[in-house]
Amino acid sequence: MDRADFLGYWARVHDRTRRVLALLPERQLGWQAREDGFSLGALARHLATSERHLFVETALHDRSTMPGPDHPTPPPRTKAAILAMVDQLHAESVGLVEGMPAERWAARCRTPGRAEVRVDRWLQLMLEHEIHHRGQLYLMLGMLGIPTPPLYGLTAEQVQEVSHGPTPQAD
Repeated sequence: MDRADFLGYWARVHDRTRRVLALLPERQLGWQAREDGFSLGALARHLATSERHLFVETALHDRSTMPGPDHPTPPPRTKAAILAMVDQLHAESVGLVEGMPAERWAARCRTPGRAEVRVDRWLQLMLEHEIHHRGQLYLMLGMLGIPTPPLYGLTAEQVQEVSHGPTPQAD
């Protein structure tokens, strides 16, 4: 996938994730599906920080700058602050990838696990990571009884309904 195609795909993936993040209930940002799992707020923060500090930094500089538990700045706790962080870090990430030299796009980077992978493939893994965690958000919101938008415009029931209807005639 060339960079222009990737950037377009990334924008669409992120837009779908951002729509789900907008549904996070302010009073339940600390809710977690299990004791040792991410809370809703922590999962949103994880998506933003890993995109910027893990995936993009590794793509550019072969190193992660993920903030650890001893980071001096406390993480945002309100929905507005979390969404502002998501938007800010995503904008930074997009700007850095757009400005990446063409030769770096096809170069190899060393991941935090010390594997070597092409930068364009590493950034595709970033999207897989986002999609994985978006699925967790859908599940967690569903567990809380919060309606979520269909991913691609139709619900599963609507797809089944149109799948068993009459076959459209070709023009």
